[in-house]
Amino acid sequence: MTFLLIVLFLKFFVGYSPFLIQFDQKSYWMIWTDEPKDGTALKAELLKVQYDYTKIKSDLILWPLLSKGSNRYNSNAEWKKPFSSSDGGFHFFGTFELGQDLFFSCLLGMQKSLSIALLSIMIALSLGLPLGVSAPFLQIRKFRLSLSFLILAFSILFILFYFILITVELKSISNLGGIFFLVVMSMIILLLYNKENKGITVPLDSIFINGLLIVKSIPMMLILLLLLQWIEKPGIMSLSLIIGIYLSLGIAKYARYLTMSMSQENYIQSLISLGYKDRRIILFHLIPSVFKNLVPLISLYIASVILVEASISFLGLGLPIEELSLGSIMHTARSNTAAWWVVLFPGLCVFWMVHCFQRLNSMNWEKDSL
Repeated sequence: MTFLLIVLFLKFFVGYSPFLIQFDQKSYWMIWTDEPKDGTALKAELLKVQYDYTKIKSDLILWPLLSKGSNRYNSNAEWKKPFSSSDGGFHFFGTFELGQDLFFSCLLGMQKSLSIALLSIMIALSLGLPLGVSAPFLQIRKFRLSLSFLILAFSILFILFYFILITVELKSISNLGGIFFLVVMSMIILLLYNKENKGITVPLDSIFINGLLIVKSIPMMLILLLLLQWIEKPGIMSLSLIIGIYLSLGIAKYARYLTMSMSQENYIQSLISLGYKDRRIILFHLIPSVFKNLVPLISLYIASVILVEASISFLGLGLPIEELSLGSIMHTARSNTAAWWVVLFPGLCVFWMVHCFQRLNSMNWEKDSL
């Protein structure tokens, strides 16, 4: 519950900018961002006052409960130790580069890490769960492909390959959103496709597991480092897409093993005997059952994503400078090795989040064993 509050409602409690501004008879909600969109009247006014919200003549402005106004940077308060004070106020965790308050920054960094972790898991589940359930079940049912189905599948693969080429050519991760949408829609179309029970028998499960073993042999960190080399400005969504697509392979792998055992259970065999269609069995019976058994794995994957995000940000390859993250905060300590608090407190935040999700994983496994 604490982590959910941090992700969704942190801006109401901590921040350097207001979460609601009424300016020029228009309301601007900034719950998940510190700046309004480009091209708006508020953005133009902020440029005039150098992003000082206190100088804007607004009709209404609502600040977080704990706020230092627009004073995110204070060059006169750099590298202050914990429990110190300056003209910017009291610093519970101290300050770091450019006089930024470490306590505020750690909370905002936790929000970024948790947001990336949750988005990654949602993407991984939406891709890996249907694939991991469908492939082995259809293999058991002796899945056959008609000519029209083959034409549809190859057309989708061609369009997907074209989207990937455009993304690589333009060096823009924004196209991954279209790729992700295309993949999900393709899986839904293929899953719901009303095929006839005749055609070419295809070993879907064998193709799936062999391809999975090849891709899983490549470390996730290596894939991230390679892809982030040509992304000009990685953001929360782009990192979540890359990590989520990779994690979907692990979700699919475990979903496959669970589906193989569940397909032999009496109630599934009864549904098959009663003439229920494969897609109905997969969507309304297998996927919900498999998802319940994946909860311990999901909590473990969330902890892994938090560690990966902190690692790449520490290397300077994660979120941009203006996007505070725990890894990038620790990265700033390289310019002042005596600032032990800049490594200690963000590191403790990472440890706390990872430990909580690992504890959740162990509690789920203990509950299942009972």
